[in-house]
Amino acid sequence: MRILLHIGLPRCGAEALQTLLDAKRGKLAGMGTLYSGVLGRKNHTRLYMAVSDPGHIDPLRHARGFARAAAQERLQRIVAGDIAGELEKAKPDTDVLSAWQLATLPNRSELERLKALLSEHADEIRIVAHVDEQTRVLARHYATALNEGRTTSLVRELALAEAPNWRRAALVEWARIVPAVRGFPEVQAAPHWLDYRGLVARWERVFGEGTVELRGYN
Repeated sequence: MRILLHIGLPRCGAEALQTLLDAKRGKLAGMGTLYSGVLGRKNHTRLYMAVSDPGHIDPLRHARGFARAAAQERLQRIVAGDIAGELEKAKPDTDVLSAWQLATLPNRSELERLKALLSEHADEIRIVAHVDEQTRVLARHYATALNEGRTTSLVRELALAEAPNWRRAALVEWARIVPAVRGFPEVQAAPHWLDYRGLVARWERVFGEGTVELRGYN
């Protein structure tokens, strides 16, 4: 079986794609393709929350009661069982998973955890990300972050444009997490995933060379 893993990017049309996949579940099933329903009806947020590092509390885990390591560990077991049960029942040729937050995972250990969770069910895992020109994605990300409580301007991101390695420079702020004051790096810090070359390289270091495909948002 093949798994097609759609990882976003944020603000690059994932919601529209997921809505279409949800609407066409029956037709896809008739073609041997499963769009998972046990991880979230449209966006598979439970998959994302299950594989994030225990100490990296993101807005979703904080809001949904999985901030504590023990609660997240229970979620991991439930998600693993739900995936196995769904695949055993459907027996698809292709399983499609989609969570736009996956592209924002900052640590290699999270990608390795994701691969370990999926590899036992698949002969092949292919990864797809939709991208747009970085300044447009940054503008959309910033507008969303403001609505979610961001307290700083884009001065930091503009300064990072001069850095030799955008991702490395952006991740400096990602270790600081203060949930009580909406101090989540997903909201307050620079979006490290805008380094598209770095994004592909680090996912392929875990999932294998040639497994990642970037597609244009338009």
